[in-house]
Amino acid sequence: MNRVNPIYVVVVLVVIVVFMMFQLHNEKEYLQEVKSEYKEVKVLANELGGLKAVYANPKKSKKLFQKLLRASVLRSVNIKSDFTKKGVKITAESIDRKALNYLMGKVLNATYKVKALKIEKLSKTKASLYMEIQW
Repeated sequence: MNRVNPIYVVVVLVVIVVFMMFQLHNEKEYLQEVKSEYKEVKVLANELGGLKAVYANPKKSKKLFQKLLRASVLRSVNIKSDFTKKGVKITAESIDRKALNYLMGKVLNATYKVKALKIEKLSKTKASLYMEIQW
């Protein structure tokens, strides 16, 4: 009576193996989920790193914007610019359509933070402009 029946031992071992296989399957699924989340976070971190490199350099932004204002299309227009440490304020009492299109195309397609933009139509070919760009 003191002996353990070998059938019981085999049944217990089979139950333990089945339980461990079930746990292993669950852990594999969890690992796959964590890997996919890691890939998403890695892509997001790369995107944020690229954006930081573009937006976090105010000296570069200022230099590029000064170069933009020196363009030949904008020289003939009386554009007043007030550069500060935090950004630039641009005003033009009367700017022609060609110069305005050039300026807006360059500003809106570049990596500038436009804080305020106000364009008022004066005539068919002239407009007034007020814009604030923040570094």
